[in-house]
Amino acid sequence: MRFRSRPLAFYLHSAILTAAVLALLIVLVSAYLTTRSILRNNIQKEAELLTESILQRVTVVEQAVVTIAGNMATALEEMAVTDDEHDSYLKKIVSENPELYGVSIAIAPKSYEPSEECYGRYCFRKENEIHYAYLTDGSVDIRIEDWFQIAALTQKPIWLEPYYGQAGGALMTSYCQPFRVPGRWDLYGVIVIDVSLESLSSLISGIQILEHGYGFLVTSTGTIFVHPVKDFIMNQTLFTLAAERNDRMVEELGRRMLKGEKGHLFVEKDIHRPESQVSYAPFQYAPWSLGLVLPLSELNGDINKLNQDMILLSLAGLGILFLIIRRLARKMTQPLVQLTATAELLGRGELQSPILKLSTGDEFETLSQAFLNMQAELREYIFQLTESTAAKERLENELRIARDIQMSIIPKSFPAFPERDDMDIYADIRPAKAVGGDLYDFFFIDDDLLAFTLGDVSGKGVPASLFMAVTRTLFHATCQSDQAINILIEKMNETLCADNDASMFVTLFAGILNLKTGELNYCNAGHNPPVLMRKGAEPVWVDDKHGLPLGVMDGFGYDISTTIMQPGDQLFLYSDGVTEAENIDKDLFEERRLIETLSSLREARDPETQINKVFEAVACFVGEAEQSDDITMLSLEYFGQENLNTEAMVTKEKEFAFRNDLEELNSLSEKLEILGEEWELPMPIVMNLNLALEELITNTIFYGIQD
Repeated sequence: MRFRSRPLAFYLHSAILTAAVLALLIVLVSAYLTTRSILRNNIQKEAELLTESILQRVTVVEQAVVTIAGNMATALEEMAVTDDEHDSYLKKIVSENPELYGVSIAIAPKSYEPSEECYGRYCFRKENEIHYAYLTDGSVDIRIEDWFQIAALTQKPIWLEPYYGQAGGALMTSYCQPFRVPGRWDLYGVIVIDVSLESLSSLISGIQILEHGYGFLVTSTGTIFVHPVKDFIMNQTLFTLAAERNDRMVEELGRRMLKGEKGHLFVEKDIHRPESQVSYAPFQYAPWSLGLVLPLSELNGDINKLNQDMILLSLAGLGILFLIIRRLARKMTQPLVQLTATAELLGRGELQSPILKLSTGDEFETLSQAFLNMQAELREYIFQLTESTAAKERLENELRIARDIQMSIIPKSFPAFPERDDMDIYADIRPAKAVGGDLYDFFFIDDDLLAFTLGDVSGKGVPASLFMAVTRTLFHATCQSDQAINILIEKMNETLCADNDASMFVTLFAGILNLKTGELNYCNAGHNPPVLMRKGAEPVWVDDKHGLPLGVMDGFGYDISTTIMQPGDQLFLYSDGVTEAENIDKDLFEERRLIETLSSLREARDPETQINKVFEAVACFVGEAEQSDDITMLSLEYFGQENLNTEAMVTKEKEFAFRNDLEELNSLSEKLEILGEEWELPMPIVMNLNLALEELITNTIFYGIQD
């Protein structure tokens, strides 16, 4: 009897058990975080109470100093006293207030005695005895002291920054209280009360906050003047420490304390020890702040111990659970090992290897059957893929050959005519597919006539490339020196329209340039207008008469246009792949950007450089977008002939005599044709001259001469 294996649902129960353990861990972590949050809140409240308690003790000293100074200012403003009275008054104040180190009175120049520049008496405690000193004994000029100047200017009480006193080098601070001349608002003098900060330092240092907690004080500039680390006192600020440790939290603590704010802040590394909570609050009178540092490691000691115990118990439980799952996994994964071996065979492409068929009666048996089906399907797929790949490679090879043939029938060697110094020409084509439908060509009909063309066949791919080859061959075959360019285009259109079952057509711009005279005859069969760049002028569109594309309508008549190119002029031809290039936002490059690009290249007159720069501008505009159409450009620069004497041609004259008879017009036409050949004038100029003279002579005979 064969026992059936348990279904996968049994193992799903094990997975649920594991999920339950994970949920328990999540609960434990959540409890830990909640407990820690509650503990931190309690710590914050205790720290705030401790801070308030310390500040109240400090405020007693501050208030005593402020009260004494205020009482002294009131007394001195209401009565004038002598030196002896000053001494006894100061001695009484110092004696009755042990928290004071010394008291001084500094009176402004000519306020006490008209003959004195300034007056000052100082009473201080030294070795438990009261001593006196003049502030105007010649060694000190109180008028230039910071405390005197600030008090005189602000007319308000101020606390000075902590400093080391001259007597014994003790850390001290001073409270300055200005008082006025009796009956007036003029400054009478300044009361200065010196307070030793040693007692304040002892008070802060004596605070016991856990085992390693401590307190510190900072001035209004962030300077530390009370701290357990002696090297920090008056040598470091919160900001210098933050910079040394690259700690933004200490820097933020400094900004808050300098603003006189009250609160707490958790820092990863405080100014002295690891992660801590810093509670801070400002003094009531002095512009200083108190900070209390409580290490979190000590605050979290109990909860950390509890967490350690819970972690140990959890690890023990996970160990037991691991042993159970491992035993079950071995039994569960045996069929998977066999199926894995099968998958590796398929992955290596060994499709002919036999696959083990399982008969477990569960999902593994179904999976085994799926592998058998996949093996059969892969065999069939690979067979079909091999066939299609071979066909695709043949097609790609044919397209590659077609592209090579297409590129071989258009000029690709530059400079095209290195022996010529009267012109320069460059062209380039970049198909959107392996083969394209754009074309260009240029060649000499005779020594002086250069024929050139650029076109764009409708569609893309192999059909367009074949139509392009036919168009280029027709242009090459029909160009003759004695044939006008528009007649040539009409013949090409007639040939392309014949048997054009695919209804294909080609837009074409063709021209013939006389390099001797600069005369350019051209015809546009539905193509984009070229750009003419006169020497020293902005690029402009060529003014031409558009006709239908070739191959559209048989018997269509095309017009011819003429212009004269001067030495240094350039003609730029392009296909619509330039102006209709799209970026990823479906924006077009447009004619405007083409003109702007060519205008920026006025100094770069070399045709090859010019075309490459336009390609770069189009590529930069398109970006990551796929090229959607063939891009073709041709640039022609005309240099002219150095021996061309323009002034001589302009100043040539010829005189004709005629009878007052209209029959003389036939003789005029013959003579003008002979003159045109003699002076080597372009035929359109001869025709225009003949028309103008006929009109002139006819009007003269009819209206100008009476006989």
